[in-house]
Amino acid sequence: ANLNVSDGVIANTQHEEEQIRSHGVTAPVMVVPNGVVAPARDAHAAERFRSAIGIDPDHLVVAFIGRIVPKKGLHHLIRAFTLVASNFPDAALVIGGDRGQCPAYVAELDRIASDSGISELIWWPGFLDETQKAALLGTADVFFHVSESEGMAMAILEAMSAGVPTLVSDKCYMDAAVEGDAVLEVKANATEIAKALRRVLASESFRHGIGKSAVRFIEKFHRWEVISEKLLALYGAPER
Repeated sequence: ANLNVSDGVIANTQHEEEQIRSHGVTAPVMVVPNGVVAPARDAHAAERFRSAIGIDPDHLVVAFIGRIVPKKGLHHLIRAFTLVASNFPDAALVIGGDRGQCPAYVAELDRIASDSGISELIWWPGFLDETQKAALLGTADVFFHVSESEGMAMAILEAMSAGVPTLVSDKCYMDAAVEGDAVLEVKANATEIAKALRRVLASESFRHGIGKSAVRFIEKFHRWEVISEKLLALYGAPER
């Protein structure tokens, strides 16, 4: 009822608009995506971050930043990393986030890693502040966010804005970015994730191409200047 007496409702994606309307909302629904500020590029900060957590300078880095909870699909990621580790012995998996938020799930992830014999290839730097997050993105070769459900995840946008090739699921609803070759959409299972990791890790030129496409996509659709223009147009539009 509150939404229906409003002048409008803002959704982040077309899918979210459809969800809102499916609940009986009759007020105008406008799609405006999240905006993002690109993290500051600081090669020295990235090098210091690697050194601080003990990753060799020449290692390829697969990164995740976010809540360490089941919906984020990290059990798939660790199993997938097990499948590619032998082909990429210089690859490291860095999982940034609070290990204390969901201890039972963290214990499951530790067990999967231990049973697979790759515990020593996984780094857990803990919760990352904005500076540390930018440093990890600055040193990452691929970013993982194959989640079970999202609205429009800021972690994905931040990774893209840093030029990091990013793996997403179809439940992340990044359809436009997928169509623009700005992210890689994969199914949420270890086999498909491993296939995508091999493709990205095997080719520096491929990583560079995806990263450039991601930055261009963010510049075109997710800069705050672009978002503010959309909002100003909506607020200044005549009554519907």
